[in-house]
Amino acid sequence: MRKTNNYKSKNYKKNKKNRTYKKIPTKHSKTIVGKIYAGWCGHCQMLETPWNQLKADLGKKGGSFEFAEIEQQNESMGVEKINETYLKKSPTKLSLQGGYPTLFKIKKGVLSYFNGNRTLNDMTKWYSQ
Repeated sequence: MRKTNNYKSKNYKKNKKNRTYKKIPTKHSKTIVGKIYAGWCGHCQMLETPWNQLKADLGKKGGSFEFAEIEQQNESMGVEKINETYLKKSPTKLSLQGGYPTLFKIKKGVLSYFNGNRTLNDMTKWYSQ
């Protein structure tokens, strides 16, 4: 007896020959790691060193990711662009979470926020999850 997966998601396409379904890659398969920040914010300024180190470390490892940095003066436009590009079909939309800085990750279309200590070690663990 042949096993058939009965996926009903729009991300699956029926293979008529053997009646199975194959996953269609999403348009944006990269992981997006980003921050919403303000130049005048002391917490944002303290985050700058570990943030830049995270970008450098991930750049050395390679992989499928992009960084997004949205400054306070361009916040509404930047957030809207992220929502339209990467979270269009998601019920959860990117927004500022309790103030600056807000760190976020979009992996496989799922948005999550960073709630740990703003250290390189904690941010690296969060990225890897």
